Amino acid sequence: TARAAADAVLADGRLALLAGNAAELFAQLARGAVGGFVASAHLATARFVALYRAMAANDLATARRLWRQLQPITAAAFAEPNPAPVKAALAQQGWLADDVRPPLLPAGQATTQALQAAVAQAEAG
Repeated sequence: TARAAADAVLADGRLALLAGNAAELFAQLARGAVGGFVASAHLATARFVALYRAMAANDLATARRLWRQLQPITAAAFAEPNPAPVKAALAQQGWLADDVRPPLLPAGQATTQALQAAVAQAEAG
């Protein structure tokens, strides 16, 4: 099957896999991904880096603990269309303006608050 062929190419190192969906980051790293395009990593960067390093070191206990902390961030970051929630959170941190181009709408207040709470909880450990 195509899936088996893709797995074989990944296994022999001819192809580098990058996770493209934050909700699947842990599973993709476990499968051999070398990283990912993860918008929510802008919000708790040190924790996402620690997750990557733990997975690279085969420290699954640490990686699982970190992933449990990060999952609420990824869920809240995609409660509304990307990138609105992440941009709203980054705007609250002073990194950029909270604006998106049509047809996107700014993130709702409830989503923004949930995302900020998830970030604070993850960073508190």
